[in-house]
Amino acid sequence: MTERILDDETRQKVLEILGDMEAPVEMVLVDEPFDLGDSAGGMLRLRQDLAQLLDEMVEITDKLYVRRLTPEEAREEGLDADYTPALYLRRQGDDAKNVVFLGAPSGFEFGTLVEDIVDISRGTTNLSEETREFLSQLQEELLVQVFVTPTCPYCPRMVRLAHQMAMESDRVKAQMVDATQFPELASLYRVQAVPRTVVNRSLAIEGAVPEPLFVNRVKSSVL
Repeated sequence: MTERILDDETRQKVLEILGDMEAPVEMVLVDEPFDLGDSAGGMLRLRQDLAQLLDEMVEITDKLYVRRLTPEEAREEGLDADYTPALYLRRQGDDAKNVVFLGAPSGFEFGTLVEDIVDISRGTTNLSEETREFLSQLQEELLVQVFVTPTCPYCPRMVRLAHQMAMESDRVKAQMVDATQFPELASLYRVQAVPRTVVNRSLAIEGAVPEPLFVNRVKSSVL
C-alpha cells in the first residue's frame, strides 16, 4: 500500500483552509505518463509524489479537480510544455493559463498552492489598489518567474505576489520555478540564492521584497 503524503493533521488543516472555497478549481498537471506503482529515485520520485499529492487533495474537498495531460495534449490546449512537471491552476471551466508551478510545490510552497486555490476559487486577491491599477495599464504580456527551493521560508511570499498578479491580469504569466528540479533554468538566470524573481527574462529582483517595491521595479522596466 502506498504511504500517504498528507498526514491526518495536515489534511485537517488543508480542509479548514479549503472550506473558504466558492467556485470549483481545476489543477491541470502536465507531465509524461508514468506508473505510480513503480519504484524510482530522483526526479521521477518527485513527479510521482506530486501526482499522488494532487489525488490526496481531491479527496479532501468536492470543489477540487485534477486533470492530467501529456506535453502533446497540453500544447494542443495552448499550454506550455517545455518544462515538466508543470501544474496550472484555474477555475473549473476557465481556460486560464497564467498561474503556474514548474516542479512540485513541496515544502514551504505547499502552503502557496493551498492559498492560491482559495484565491482562484473566490476570485479575489489582497493586492493593493495601486498594484491593480498598474496591472490594468499593462499593454504587453509580463512573464514573472520566481525561483525557489522547498526549504526556503521566504520564497512563498514572492510566489504568492506573482501568482496574485496573474490572477488579477491575464497579461501576467507567473511561474514558481523550483531551482532544484530545474537546474538548467536556474543556471540560465544565474540563480545563486532564492527567492530570485526574473521579469521578462531580463529584470532580476533578489529576495522577498515588499509589494510596492516590487511593483515599482517592474513598472520602471515596462512602462
